[in-house]
Amino acid sequence: MVIWSENPGGVARVVPAPVPPVQAARVEPVPRILERVAHWHGKATGHWFAMVPGRWAELGALLVEADTEEALTDQVWQLVRGIGSFTMPSR
Repeated sequence: MVIWSENPGGVARVVPAPVPPVQAARVEPVPRILERVAHWHGKATGHWFAMVPGRWAELGALLVEADTEEALTDQVWQLVRGIGSFTMPSR
């Protein structure tokens, strides 16, 4: 920013412009797939898979498939939140 002198013989001077303080953007933590949920990336298909255990699944677990790890995480959390809790299948 340049400020000009008010008097006729004055000299212009450079004044640093005020800089507003920088605030970091709030970043929500990325949800992770629960440790008890087996998940993997299929090399042949390029898709992500998870076996979500629960008493609501006929065979003790539900196979979930998604195109990305983020989409898989979302689907797993939707299932877990939908049932409230889940249990590991008994052996």
